Amino acid sequence: MGSDRRAFRLAAQVAALTVTSLGLAALLAFTEARVAALLAAAAIVAQAWALHRSSLAGERATARFVATVGAGDYNQNVTAAFGDSKLGAAFAAALDRLRETVAARDGERLALRAIVEHAPTPLVAVNPDGTAELLNVAARRLFDRAQIGDLADVAVFDSDLAAAMEDIEPGERNLVRARRNDRELRLALSATSVTERGVRRRVIALQNIDSELGAAEFDAWRDLVRVLTHEIMNTLTPITSLTETSRDLTQELARRLATAERDAAVIDLANDARDAGEAAYRRAAGLKTFVETYRQIARVPKPILARVAAKDVLARARAVFAADRPGIDVTIASRPDRLAVDVDSDLLEQAFINLLANAADANTEAGSAIPIALEAALDGSGDVVFSVKDHGLGVAPEHRERIFTPFFTTKPNGTGVGLAVVRQIALAHGGRATYAPATPSGSVFGIRIPMS
Repeated sequence: MGSDRRAFRLAAQVAALTVTSLGLAALLAFTEARVAALLAAAAIVAQAWALHRSSLAGERATARFVATVGAGDYNQNVTAAFGDSKLGAAFAAALDRLRETVAARDGERLALRAIVEHAPTPLVAVNPDGTAELLNVAARRLFDRAQIGDLADVAVFDSDLAAAMEDIEPGERNLVRARRNDRELRLALSATSVTERGVRRRVIALQNIDSELGAAEFDAWRDLVRVLTHEIMNTLTPITSLTETSRDLTQELARRLATAERDAAVIDLANDARDAGEAAYRRAAGLKTFVETYRQIARVPKPILARVAAKDVLARARAVFAADRPGIDVTIASRPDRLAVDVDSDLLEQAFINLLANAADANTEAGSAIPIALEAALDGSGDVVFSVKDHGLGVAPEHRERIFTPFFTTKPNGTGVGLAVVRQIALAHGGRATYAPATPSGSVFGIRIPMS
């Protein structure tokens, strides 16, 4: 309706201008009425100006609409100048559609930003000019800072990592070892290209695969141990049974011969048989115990997690250890004091007992009477770190890479199982077993578990 009125008004203005122009022409051609001609000319000018203003009003309203859209300001009312016209309604509908589109786009952008911010994998953006930006919380935790200026800041953290990040191209993957404080990380680097506002940036993901590699390696060891111990036990069990029977029979034979009047040589032979049976039994039983010890690696159950106070777990582990090895001083501490974790407390207690036994042996070897420190702490990266500190001679540098490997030991009578079980318990909790030399001497063995 408004559009019809606007069109009628425009047609009326054009018709009036046409009629007035014809009237002026008639006055000038057929009469001498100069005053009337002047009045007609003035009317033509007024009507032309009114028509010009009508056309300018529409042009200005259209220009304002286009400028508003170009500026991205979709909340202004730029359609009022069009009145009730169809053009105004079309512009209003277009603005409404643009507002909805922008709101949806902004919502998606905020959602994506939140996903990136809280993604567990550290993400770093590298600009063409060499500047860099930490994109999420995980990256800020990895580098222990709010932001970095460029890859030279990464070089301060680890030069090999900085070089790998400099060289990696979109679509490539690379593995690199890096150090963070006193621990070594194995990082899988991957890069992609992202164009934002006309600027092409490389986004590099730095995934810590230490736990995954450790778990895969340990699964391989566990499967090997399971197969070997199964086959050995299948053969060893009847041997143990037969040697036990043989021992009992030869013992009975020797007893009866000793009470009868027999030739001394026969009695000596029976005694030798008895001793041989006894020795065979002891060796078979010892081998069976040895194999059972190694089977512990394949028997660590899946943890049943429950929220417990870290200090309570430490106290229970100390009490069990003290009952087995009295006289060894162990101090416990938790930072913060009320630190609580979701863990399987029974499995962790077993790991701490193994670590305490290892620490006690180290102290004894070094002749140290300084107490063993058993602690739990929340570190800057958000992980809970359980640690056992001894004051022994430490681990030789050439052995540090292998100390958690099953069956590897530096002790004369060691089995190489205790620390391997500690490592498996840590992996079962989604964490990792750690080692670091202590200051001024000794070792710090630990279990690092991510907070859920």
